[in-house]
Amino acid sequence: MPDTVTLPRTLVVKLLSLAYTYNEAPLQGLLRKRDDRRMEFVPLTTDSTLPVIGEEIYGTYQNLPSSANEPDLDGLPMRHGMVHVGFNLTDDGVLQLRAWRQQNDELVPEDVEVIET
Repeated sequence: MPDTVTLPRTLVVKLLSLAYTYNEAPLQGLLRKRDDRRMEFVPLTTDSTLPVIGEEIYGTYQNLPSSANEPDLDGLPMRHGMVHVGFNLTDDGVLQLRAWRQQNDELVPEDVEVIET
């Protein structure tokens, strides 16, 4: 049984709205915890410099092609326990949000729980 990734509803709504805007265009960034219940996302562009990974970095996000089974982490920070969130608009027009947790060198699928903040 998968573990659960907990995300604030406000963050999920913002990420899913990006799925409409950047449907097939590459989009990725970092998820930074502000406190136990609030997070923010920091977009990364091809010319962005990755910040030094500290405890405030909760994970990464990126839009995924509808055929992708897991995120492509090339160029993104990785460490054990880090969360990776992928979102996309399927060919049927359905918004999809999935999460994985970094376990050593592999990604393990996780359930997503959305909480009110």
